[in-house]
Amino acid sequence: MHPLQWGFPRETRQLLESQQLSNVQDLNNQIMHVQEQLEVAKQRGKVIAQALQAGREQRWWERSMENMTYPQLEMVGGSLENMKALVDQKIFEASNGHASISSINIPQSTRGVMGGPSPSSMGPHQAMGGSDNFGGGYY
Repeated sequence: MHPLQWGFPRETRQLLESQQLSNVQDLNNQIMHVQEQLEVAKQRGKVIAQALQAGREQRWWERSMENMTYPQLEMVGGSLENMKALVDQKIFEASNGHASISSINIPQSTRGVMGGPSPSSMGPHQAMGGSDNFGGGYY
């Protein structure tokens, strides 16, 4: 018998025991509910982690260059060359004020990933109408 129940009539003790049992059951139900929520949150975390990993794998161009394959490096290089051509055109426009960026001769069918030329479709300066044996270099 619990010390707080000493001296109470039998009916009162039974009522107290019943309330205690009900309280314990309520607390156990709350614990089970919180444990279920925790498991759902853990599973959600796993799904999010998997989605992030899958996204990283799909965006291979965001990897470090050491982890890229040769064709991926070629594509990134082509995209950088295309970007340089676009920057050169913008500089030309700013200095002359009359050319438009739409005048750059880059066929849509030769564009690769990230808007750049495909690896073997263009040389570094063909986007500006030049040839591949340009004397300057950044590569």
